[in-house]
Amino acid sequence: MNKIAYIYGLIDPRTQELRYIGKTDDLKRRYKNHLKDNGDTHKAKWFQSVISNGLRPDVLVIEEASDGNWQ
Repeated sequence: MNKIAYIYGLIDPRTQELRYIGKTDDLKRRYKNHLKDNGDTHKAKWFQSVISNGLRPDVLVIEEASDGNWQ
């Protein structure tokens, strides 16, 4: 059985701007990992900025496909 691949976007709740696009087969787990990211990357700093304002990025599922045929 093929897993589902999710192409998703993360939206800044302050501006409604699409800030990140990613792919995962477990959207809930991936989102939680994004929230815990305290690295020194542009994406991690953006997440930290949103969270420090008491907010969380919104998730938008752009497309679902079988994991072997997601491109």
